[in-house]
Amino acid sequence: MSDKPYLLAVDDEIMNLNIIEDLLKDDFEVHTANNGQECLEQLNKKIPDVILLDVMMPLLDGLDTCKQIRESHTFKDIPIIFVSALASANERLNGYNAGGDDYLTKPFNEDELIAKINLLIRSRLDKQKEIEEKNSATKTAITSMVNASEAGHLLYFMQSILAISEVGALQDLVVNVLAQYGLEGCVMLNHMEEPKYFFSDGRIRPIEQDILKEAATHSKKIIEFSGRAIFNGKHSGILIRNMPGDEEMTGRYKDHLAVLIDSLEAKLMQFIADHHEREHYKALKETVESVSKELETIHNTTQEQRTLNSKILGNLVQNVEVSFLKLGLEGTQEEQLLGLITHAEDETDKVYEKGEQSAKIFDRIIVELNQLLD
Repeated sequence: MSDKPYLLAVDDEIMNLNIIEDLLKDDFEVHTANNGQECLEQLNKKIPDVILLDVMMPLLDGLDTCKQIRESHTFKDIPIIFVSALASANERLNGYNAGGDDYLTKPFNEDELIAKINLLIRSRLDKQKEIEEKNSATKTAITSMVNASEAGHLLYFMQSILAISEVGALQDLVVNVLAQYGLEGCVMLNHMEEPKYFFSDGRIRPIEQDILKEAATHSKKIIEFSGRAIFNGKHSGILIRNMPGDEEMTGRYKDHLAVLIDSLEAKLMQFIADHHEREHYKALKETVESVSKELETIHNTTQEQRTLNSKILGNLVQNVEVSFLKLGLEGTQEEQLLGLITHAEDETDKVYEKGEQSAKIFDRIIVELNQLLD
């Protein structure tokens, strides 16, 4: 028995199946079917790890095949990638509404196809592992709130969000509250340069990410389609894939989720503001440290210059006194000349003293700035 992942490729064109088989046979156990009916028959023999499904086929097309798979309790979780020549946005949306996890147009890029297959297989394995690890904790959390009202779920969210300080905890809180309402979907949070996407059941669906990206370009806060709904914010978005069928309940849930998305926006704006504040603080602290070092350098240089200047003036006085014997000056003339030199020395000291006063002022400013930063 092969230990390779089992892949079922469904296409009515033999050439397309041959291409897929030649491309993937080294890494996957590849089986093929010529139409949707044959695909459903093969599922009863062995459940594949992933299905590559063409859209336009005789007997049973890809969309109806996908819908029947999703309606089956046994097969509903099999990852399905549509591989079709139909490339419009509406046709891709049809694939998503039928239950597809991803959509690839022909002719496809080989590396992209392999990457998408591996992503979905890995996501399914991770989901199974996560369910086993979190089953006890999730069961406890859901049981503790089973009797809470819908408004209570929302109140719990709004109270809990106040204490959250990082995006990972915020994502867990959103997923938990959606579970209280029995809702599943994709959550987008964007408080930095790139948005992060989270799936309530842990199963990655790239097509839902694409839909949320497209929805973010629209100004409409709530977008509804085919039993699904998107709740838009500037920095967040939620795609619900299983809105309730009851009209009254749907109305209530829309109100609750609109408030939830507003709370998310406020929290993400706080994250953004906190990030900018930290960056500004860091920049200001670096500036203060830099200025402090420069002032210290200036102070040391000034002291060196003062010492040197005193030495020069002292040497000048000695040299002048020695020269008096040669110059033949009278006593009063010698005193006047020495007085001029002494006066110049005094004036120079005053200049340096003013510089010292300015340096002390700057030092005090630096100390006060550091106190403010602390």
